[in-house]
Amino acid sequence: GAHNRILDTPLKEAIDEHELEPISDPDVDLESLELDPTKALEYQATLLVRPKVEIPDYDSISIEAVKPEVKDERVQEVIAGLQRQHAVLETAEDGVMADGDVAVIDVVATVEDEKLVERENVQWQHPEPFVVGFHMPKFKDEILGKKAGDEITMTETLPETWPQPEQAGKDVTIAAKVQEVKRHSLPEVDQAFAEELDYDSVEELEEEVRDQVEREAEGEAREATDKRIIDALIEAAPFELPEDVVKE
Repeated sequence: GAHNRILDTPLKEAIDEHELEPISDPDVDLESLELDPTKALEYQATLLVRPKVEIPDYDSISIEAVKPEVKDERVQEVIAGLQRQHAVLETAEDGVMADGDVAVIDVVATVEDEKLVERENVQWQHPEPFVVGFHMPKFKDEILGKKAGDEITMTETLPETWPQPEQAGKDVTIAAKVQEVKRHSLPEVDQAFAEELDYDSVEELEEEVRDQVEREAEGEAREATDKRIIDALIEAAPFELPEDVVKE
């Protein structure tokens, strides 16, 4: 701390005097310092400075700007996303568990005959890898095709990092009974759907989504053009980076 206070001021003055642009903290050999009150304090500091870059005449550099591109598929993707956001969870008509469905299950988890969890009517979303807090990666495969009344039993080993040390590394068995299968029902893109999203018509909704997609495309095109400009500048004005900066 004391060393830093003694050294900082003259170092800052030297940096200002030589108009340096340091890009690292100074490296001072503290062990070689002679702290003699009768002599002026002398020391050497090593610092990395910003490399000098000679930029050529801008007129000699040309790049082609990236044009914004709006695809109809992107407009439909955004509308499909709005449908998914407003989907309603309903009892699956066929009652058979499929990808993305929600199973309502009763679950019992045991370790060596000790019940750790016993819960009813748990809503489990396929393909979530956890069942009532236990990592059961194969559960998502086992439950496909199951319906109300079907049962699934599977065992996994608890990790050594399990919060309860007496259970860590032991086998946990999950017994699940399916009570119901639910499915996300997507709303139709119709007048009612448009009004729910505060638009007067489906056409107005699609127009707003297209405007949004166009703004996104313009932003992406600007970013891509900026990157082309920077790449062209770097190519026209190469510079050396200090080895220490590259390592860092």
